[in-house]
Amino acid sequence: MKRVIAIVAAAFAVYLWGFAFWGATTIPYRTWKTAADDSAAQQALREHFPENGVYGVPSVMHEMDELERLSQAGPTGFVFITAANGRPAMVPSVMVFGFLQEIAVAALVAALLGWAGAGMVFAGKVKLALLVGAISVVMTQFGDAVWWMAPWSWKLTTSFYEIVCFLIMGVVLAKMLPARV
Repeated sequence: MKRVIAIVAAAFAVYLWGFAFWGATTIPYRTWKTAADDSAAQQALREHFPENGVYGVPSVMHEMDELERLSQAGPTGFVFITAANGRPAMVPSVMVFGFLQEIAVAALVAALLGWAGAGMVFAGKVKLALLVGAISVVMTQFGDAVWWMAPWSWKLTTSFYEIVCFLIMGVVLAKMLPARV
């Protein structure tokens, strides 16, 4: 039962961090650009990207010479359409599923701390959680910038958020989980 309480507490602490970072500040949005005309941009998206999904522009489905010509002509882009038919600005289910995701991550970090962190002192467990965060950031966030050419400014912002998530989880779990030897 202590393990479940620690996992939920770690997830809740990260949930609060998310509210602070994404909702109470403008820090994460400083790297975003603004369309010249949101309505016109939405119309163009609707016209050229008719359903939810991931689109590369130009499409990699072109023959290589055509792909090269289109890529050289530019612009190129990676487009995520998440609500082709619109949606409310705030979707409550996102908050529920986000919290469930944080519980899943906290449970995995707790398992790692139980296995690899057995016998470690508080600081060692926090460092282990941070190492997992660093591995995650380098693989996924940096990977997006390297392989998919996502802007580094955005990926560094999301990397900062993610590293702090692992720090918070590490601190809460290291403090609350019983030491095992």
